[in-house]
Amino acid sequence: MPILKVESTNELLEKLQNSKLWDIDETAPVPPVLFGNLPEDMKKLDVATKKKAFINTMLPISLIALNEVEQEKLALQSIVAKLNNSDDNLIFDDETVWPREISDDEIEILEHLSRKYRTTSKEVLLSRIDVLPVSLILAQGAIESSWGSSRFCREGNNLFGIWTWGERGITPNEREEGASHKVAVYESLLESVRAYLLMLNRLPAYADLRDMRSRTGSSIDLADGLLYYSQRRNSYINDLKQVIVSNKLQKFDTMALSAEFDTDTTEAMRLVQLHVAKNAKM
Repeated sequence: MPILKVESTNELLEKLQNSKLWDIDETAPVPPVLFGNLPEDMKKLDVATKKKAFINTMLPISLIALNEVEQEKLALQSIVAKLNNSDDNLIFDDETVWPREISDDEIEILEHLSRKYRTTSKEVLLSRIDVLPVSLILAQGAIESSWGSSRFCREGNNLFGIWTWGERGITPNEREEGASHKVAVYESLLESVRAYLLMLNRLPAYADLRDMRSRTGSSIDLADGLLYYSQRRNSYINDLKQVIVSNKLQKFDTMALSAEFDTDTTEAMRLVQLHVAKNAKM
């Protein structure tokens, strides 16, 4: 799928129009258009236009990232179902005897997911690999990136303020003395959303969010599970809920990509295996 790069807000607005992403029909499938970045001059747009441009750019990107998580979930559920009543702890060594129904490719997928989500427990893995409401993604992206106009979004496609301690990153201007963190840099907006979903799905700080998710899909309810996302704690959660409500973001939670993104278990297994193979070559 081609990634569209834009140099200016004029180009972004034109491409949104041409891609049928400016006036979105809430009853129609969302065109799977991938913008790689947001332009540096997002700040020049009036507030209403900036918000609409941000939401309509990020909607298909968020749905594509969620579709990838859904593929992993379907693949995992299919494999775990073949394990019957085996021990909850997954052991990947030469001595492990796997049921005959499980192929080598499926074992490879299971090991990949176990490493990616940092657990060898089947139960924990099943709880970690799951989707989140689009409205939550859009709202947090809006807050953390100032609707796509922040320095970290402009320079590093970082929509969610995610930190890194690696060599590659952007040093915050107001970093405390003695601190060593940087703000992560991503190749594209999709990579930023992927990193955000992975962070919420595997870090201990968001265990409450994942527990809530097993009972509700409401972004308003799930926002309470993000207490440790910001040092502002409850004030941040209140702001997040306000952004969701005031911008009517929950209307996007029922929207889906066009038909070619419909995924059954067999297709999910194939797509996840392709991802495993791609990672193995890197």
